[in-house]
Formats: sequence, structure tokens, C-alpha cells
Amino acid sequence: MDEEYGFNFKWNESKWLTRQSLLVRMENADEYVLDEFFRKYLPFIVMIAKKVKLSYQDTKELIDMVYDDIRTKGLANYSGKSRFHTWFNRVIRNKIFDIWRKHGRAKEIPTDDFSTQEEEAAEDAFSNDCRTVWRDMLRYSILVELKEELPSSHYQAFYLAAVQGRKSEDVATVSNLSAANVRKIVSRVKEGMLLRYRQLQKEYPLEDMNMDELLEKAQSITQEYRKIQKEYSELFQ
Repeated sequence: MDEEYGFNFKWNESKWLTRQSLLVRMENADEYVLDEFFRKYLPFIVMIAKKVKLSYQDTKELIDMVYDDIRTKGLANYSGKSRFHTWFNRVIRNKIFDIWRKHGRAKEIPTDDFSTQEEEAAEDAFSNDCRTVWRDMLRYSILVELKEELPSSHYQAFYLAAVQGRKSEDVATVSNLSAANVRKIVSRVKEGMLLRYRQLQKEYPLEDMNMDELLEKAQSITQEYRKIQKEYSELFQ
């Protein structure tokens, strides 16, 4: 542990992948574990719903349907042989198709045998949307971990200086730190972000990014998440 900066850089395994402990607890889930599961993955469901242009009410219904399905069945249908996100995508996908059927949009649902090029293209588009959202969530998870591990003043200093691009002197004033310490903290946390991103690349096919690109993407994702949390505030309580 770095005593001065309060951050452990001996990070070798993504916390996102150690979600396995949460998945194991989901096998005999009580309401507390179920709520923990959905707090973690609710943004993913909402972002997929937005990708396929569901209405606000249909998005709420989708969340309820996925919640009820997992509350009833748990992870009984998840064998662990495939990646978790692949299984979870299919759960969401099937519930979206149920909503489309209700609205008379059954013809838009691709069949498993892909009898037409249009159906295959629709399946590919949905899968690509899911992959895009999952990649964003993995990148966002780095910021979540940083916020959990760093002292609040250090995370604030990093976010204001590195993500928002404010001057170290201005950040020092609001963070109650010296400008020199702000620069040191930003440098160390950037180092940690890249280490974590490289690890995630070993676990999931993420494109190469330099530090500036990663920070720009982090800011974009954070802004998108905040919009979602504001728009669907009642669901994030």
C-alpha cells in the first residue's frame, strides 16, 4: 500500500472478473445479494435498452422482467462454460424480444437459423451493441474501483485534473492539497489506470488506447452514466 497516496498499485487481477464471488453467492441469493447484482448491472440493461430504442416505460418493463427472471431462476441457466456477459446478453435479448412481440413487432425478431440476411444482420447489430456497451462498462469499472480505493480528496483531485482537465493549482484549492501533490497523485493514478486497462485487455478484446484516449473515453462514459442515472433515477435508488 502506498501510504502517501493511499492506493494499492499491486493490482494483478481485474475486480470486474472477480465478480465470480458475486455470481457464486447468486446461486443461493437472498434479496440483499440480488439487489447487489442489479446495482452492478442495471446500467448495462438500461444502455442496451437505449441502443435498441426502447421507450422509458418499456425499459422499466425490461428491467422488471430481467429482475423477475433472475430472482426466480437465479443463475441456474448459466453453466459457466461461456462468458458471463454472453449469457447475460441473451437473457436481456430474449426479454426485449418479448416486449417487441407484445407491440406487434415479431417480424423484427431474428430466428435462430438466420433464414434471411436481414435476420442475420439484426442479430449481428444486437451483438455488436452489447459488445460496445460491455466494453464501456469495463472501462467505467476502472473509475469505480479508483473511487472505492482512493481517499475522496485524492480521487477528486485526479478526476478534476486528469479527466476534466483543470489546472493543478485550481484543483489544489478545492481538494485541500498542494499543487505538487495533485500532480503526483495524478501521475500515480494514471499509471494504475493503464495497468488495470492492460489487464482487462487480457480478459476481454479491448482496443489499444493511450492515456489521453482512455481518459477521454472515461469522461464520455461517466457523462453518459450520469445522464442515465438522472433519467432513470427512480430505478437507481
